[in-house]
Amino acid sequence: MKTLYFFLSLLVVSFSLSGCAIKGTYTQDYISKEVNPYYSKVATKTITMIEDKSVYTRSSDSWQGKAPLELEVGNINNKVQEEFFKQYFAKTVLVKNRFTTSTEDNIVIESTVNDFRYYISGFDNVDMTIELTVKVSYKNNTILEKQYTIKDNNKVLFRIGVVTGKEGTIELFHKSLLNFYETKFKKDFLEALSN
Repeated sequence: MKTLYFFLSLLVVSFSLSGCAIKGTYTQDYISKEVNPYYSKVATKTITMIEDKSVYTRSSDSWQGKAPLELEVGNINNKVQEEFFKQYFAKTVLVKNRFTTSTEDNIVIESTVNDFRYYISGFDNVDMTIELTVKVSYKNNTILEKQYTIKDNNKVLFRIGVVTGKEGTIELFHKSLLNFYETKFKKDFLEALSN
């Protein structure tokens, strides 16, 4: 009987340290409170975003949560940037590639997540690094092409009922991207449009 208890205890400890594999998809609830739909919108220009379907599978760099996280980074990035641009532009379009539709008079955004890494410490503390490239074209001319590195953590986030850092990691990925578009990218974007 002691052997059975020992085996079950060992099994529970191994699951709690490794976590369960989880698939991360876009969840609008993670960013809906940060998006402001009441801004005045530019009606004369259309934002065309090129779709990215990248999916990355990563494990935490820490000893906790070693089970893989399969994150739909392309889809999450597409949806987050779409929510960002909908705040400021009346017309936004997501297309499969730049040849899907005429984009000559549109502002074309190609945003690609190149990599992401995360480190779980404690039950829900996550440090994350996201690397992405953003290319902006207008009238068939590239006006901005830049690689960005986003470093963020969720030490101020608190979610009741989260047992591991995986859910917190997915939420942090969403919020980090939106914060990036609202701060670093928006400044570069506006500067590129004014030139």
